[in-house]
Amino acid sequence: MQLNGDSGIEITINYHTLGSVVNITPATYQVDFTVANSLAQTLGFVVVTLNPGYNFSPNIVEDFNC
Repeated sequence: MQLNGDSGIEITINYHTLGSVVNITPATYQVDFTVANSLAQTLGFVVVTLNPGYNFSPNIVEDFNC
């Protein structure tokens, strides 16, 4: 399902905490970070399922500019 041409899931950076924000707008959507090899750690999240609304990562986003 797409909402006006987008997926209804937006990932942005929280510049104050250096973490990420996953905003899920469709009330029936979730993001499952419990699967193997998910982007949870990269985005600063732990193993969790995110529910609709703003989800702020508890950790900083990983930096791959090594």
